[in-house]
Amino acid sequence: MCIQPRDLNSRYASLAAVALVVVGSLLAGCGSGSDHKAGGDGAAGEEAQQRQAEALAKIPEADRTAFFQLATAIGTVRARAAPVVVGSSDHLSGAAPLVAARTQVAGLHPADPDLVRLRDRLVPVLKSFSRASASGPAARRAARQAFSSADRIEAGLRIYARRTPAIGGAIPD
Repeated sequence: MCIQPRDLNSRYASLAAVALVVVGSLLAGCGSGSDHKAGGDGAAGEEAQQRQAEALAKIPEADRTAFFQLATAIGTVRARAAPVVVGSSDHLSGAAPLVAARTQVAGLHPADPDLVRLRDRLVPVLKSFSRASASGPAARRAARQAFSSADRIEAGLRIYARRTPAIGGAIPD
């Protein structure tokens, strides 16, 4: 079976989507925190959801957008790097998703200083990894470096999520 380049791009796009869900779950502490108890009072659950929605509304829209765009861009980096890092491929996939992610991330204007720092750390990773050699030792080095950078930036997102637990309310159950 011959895999066409467009098939690889759709596979990596799917992998990036899965990575976003996984990263989002990790960052949010496993979802919205809804408490579903057997035989519990539905009103209590509605009150908890209301409090969570109010807490989420206190997070500036620019910060909510930045949080998810940063997580998505990290997933895009990993989707391109992972096959080369783990050795299942000796070629990097196309760089177009990284170029698009870089444009989106560079256009973010979060209010939170930690999200600003994470954005500023991620843009150069997206830029350099999008320009990396597609194969050979240089591709392997670039993939390892990009994956490592993504890990460090994701750690910053986890810190933000712990400091701002309401962001978990934006992740669908």
